[in-house]
Amino acid sequence: MRRKSLFTFALSCLALLTGCGGSGPAQVPLGTSTVSLTMHDTPPAGVTVLSFQISVTGATLNPLQAIGSVQTPVSILKMPLDVELTQLLTDSTFLSATNVPEGTYQDIVLTFANPRMTIQNTSGGAIGSCANGATCELTPTLSSASVTYPIALGLSPSSQVGLQVDFDLSQSIQPDFSINPTVRVSQLSTLVGPQGSAGIDQIDTIEGLVTAEQPISQRFGLNTSSGQTLTIYDGNTQYHDFTQWGFINGQTVRMQAMLHADGTLWATDSYLLQDPTEAKAQGLFVGVISSVDSSTQFHMVVHNLLGTTSGVQIGNVVTVGIQGGTTFDVATRGLTVPSGLSFASPSDLIAGQEVQVSVASGSSGVDITTDQITLLTSQLNGTISQTAPTGFTLTNLPSLFTSMGNTTISVAVQPETQIGNVPSLSADENVAVCALLFSNAGAPSMVASKVSGQLP
Repeated sequence: MRRKSLFTFALSCLALLTGCGGSGPAQVPLGTSTVSLTMHDTPPAGVTVLSFQISVTGATLNPLQAIGSVQTPVSILKMPLDVELTQLLTDSTFLSATNVPEGTYQDIVLTFANPRMTIQNTSGGAIGSCANGATCELTPTLSSASVTYPIALGLSPSSQVGLQVDFDLSQSIQPDFSINPTVRVSQLSTLVGPQGSAGIDQIDTIEGLVTAEQPISQRFGLNTSSGQTLTIYDGNTQYHDFTQWGFINGQTVRMQAMLHADGTLWATDSYLLQDPTEAKAQGLFVGVISSVDSSTQFHMVVHNLLGTTSGVQIGNVVTVGIQGGTTFDVATRGLTVPSGLSFASPSDLIAGQEVQVSVASGSSGVDITTDQITLLTSQLNGTISQTAPTGFTLTNLPSLFTSMGNTTISVAVQPETQIGNVPSLSADENVAVCALLFSNAGAPSMVASKVSGQLP
C-alpha cells in the first residue's frame, strides 16, 4: 500500500518576522524576500495507518555563503507544531510565515520529534504487541531527528518564493515501525483557487476558534487545536450555516483558505460548526471510523479535537455510542452528490469514513455518546483500474477496505471536482483521492472533491 502524505507545511517564510523566537539558529534582521513552505505524505503489508502525528520542531535555511555579517542558518519556523499527516494526502496545512534576508541558500534542514501512530493490523499475525485484527496506538522511535535537503534557492530583493515539502510516510515507516523521515522539497507555482482567487497553495481545511475579529480591517484571529494563532483575512469569503454575515468571537469554524505569496491567508469558504450562543458545553471529534460494531456503536480514530474535549488526544481510539434520534448530515462543501447515495442512518456507516461527531452531554474520555454525525471527505491512495465518463474505479486500496472484502471503490467525478498534478485519469495511474465515502449498501462509492497524482 502506498501512502504519501502531502502535508502542506505552508511555512510562509516572508524571508524572519520579528515575532520569531525560541532556541536554535540566530534570528536575523528583516530582509526583503518572501518564501513560503508547504508539505505533502509503505507501511508493512496488511497494515493501515489510521493516524500519524509528528512534531515539526525546526526548519532552517542554510546560506551558500555569508549574507553580510550573518553566517548562521536562518530559522523559518516560529514554534514547534504537531501535524497529523494522514489527512494531508491531498490537502495542505499552514505552519508559519517568516522573513528571510535576500541571498542564495543551499539547503533546508527540517527537524522532527515525538512521532505517534495508530494502526489497524490485518496482516494475519501479531505485529509486536498489536494483535491481528486490532487497532493499536503506537509510540515509535525516531531513528533520525533531522533531514537536510538541497534546494539551491536564490532570493532577490522583494522576491516571493514558495517551497513545498513532501513527507513520504510510506518510506519513512521502517519494517520495525521506527521512523526515519524521508522528504523532498520543491518550489510552488501560482495557482487559481475558488472564486478565482490566486495564490501559491490552497489550504483546504483550517479548523479553530475565532478570536480578535476586526471587521474594519477584514481580518480575525483563529486559535487552532495545534496551538497556533493564525491571522485570517476575510475578503471574499462564502459563508455556510452562519446566522449572520461575518465572523464573531467564540465561533468554532472550518474553513478553506488561499495562501498568498506574501504569506497571508485569505478565507474563501467557511462553515460554522458551533456558535457561542449555543448552550452546548461539549466539543466535536473529527476522525476516521475504524470499525462499525452495531447499529448503536462504532469506533473511530481521532484526527482533530474542537471545543471542550478533555481526556482525549489526537490518535486515540474512541468508542462512540449512537443515541436514539441522532441526526446525520453530509458536509458537501459545494460538491454535488448523485442520487441514490445516502448518509442518513447507522446503516450508512462504514469503516474508512471521515466523520465529525458531536460529543453529547455527560460523555467523558474515550467513551462517548453522540447525537449528531456529519460525513466529511476521506482521503486515500489507490490505482485507477478502469475509467468511465462519470468517473473511475479505484483499486490497490488500503487493507482497511480489503480486509472487509472491498477490493475496488467506484469514484464519481463531478464538474466541481478539482484535478491536479495528474496527466489524465487513465488506467494504472496512481492517485490520491479526497472524497465523500458512502457505504452504498455494501458496495462503497466515493464522490471526489479532489484527485491528485502521486509523486513517484
